[in-house]
Amino acid sequence: SNSVNYTSSGSKTATLTDTGSYAGVGFTEGDAPSNFTVSNFKILGDGFVETWYDQSGNGEDATQTTAASQPKIVNNGSLVVDSSNNPAIIGDGTDDTLANATLTDQLDNSDFLVIAAYENAMAMGLSGAVPRMYLTSSSMSYNTNRTITYTIATGRKIISFQTVGDTQEVFSNGSSLGTASQSQVSFGSNEFNLLRGGSDFSSQPIIEVLVYNSNQSSNRTKLETNIMDHYSIS
Repeated sequence: SNSVNYTSSGSKTATLTDTGSYAGVGFTEGDAPSNFTVSNFKILGDGFVETWYDQSGNGEDATQTTAASQPKIVNNGSLVVDSSNNPAIIGDGTDDTLANATLTDQLDNSDFLVIAAYENAMAMGLSGAVPRMYLTSSSMSYNTNRTITYTIATGRKIISFQTVGDTQEVFSNGSSLGTASQSQVSFGSNEFNLLRGGSDFSSQPIIEVLVYNSNQSSNRTKLETNIMDHYSIS
C-alpha cells in the first residue's frame, strides 16, 4: 500500500490504499507495542462469496469460482445488510451468480419448495414482475409457456415457489399469488442457479434461501412463519 510518515508524537489518523501487494500494517521505526497504540483500525475493502454453505448438513453448497462473478458480502469495509440490519449478500448487477449442479437432478420434474427471503421485489426468480416458478429465469427449460404474471409489491419479502405434481403456486409473505396447472418444471442439463445475475441482483440484498426437494405443502406455512418471525418481516 501507500505509506504515511509522521515526525511527531500524538494522535494520528491515516488511510492506506491497497496497491495490489498489500500484506499488512507495519511500522518502520520499530514494531515495539510500547511505542504506539493502534485503535479503530478498519479495512475498507470489499469481501466476496465463493461458497454459500448449506446449513442443512446435506452439503448442497452454492458456489462461484470465478472471482469476477462472486456476489459481495462486505462493501467498502462494511457488512452487507438489509434495511433491518440482517446480514445479506448482493450482486454487481451484471453476472454475479451462485449455483449448484446437483440440485438440478434432484428437482428436475419433481415436487419441490423454495423459500427466499430478500429485500424488495425482482430479486430472485423474477424477470421484471414475472416469477419463473423458481429462483432462476435463464436456466429453466420450458416445454410450454410456463410464465405466470403477478405484481409483487416492493419491500422485505418471503417469496415461496411450490411445485406439487403439475401445479405451481407462488406465495408472497404466506399469501398465494395464484397457481398454474402445467407440466412439471424441467431443468435439462442446466445448473440450478441459486442467485441469477443481472440488474435485479444489484440492489436487492438476499438474506436466506431454503430449498426442499419434496412436497412441503403441509409445512410451508410454518416454515414461512418461522423465517418471517426471525427476520421481522410482516
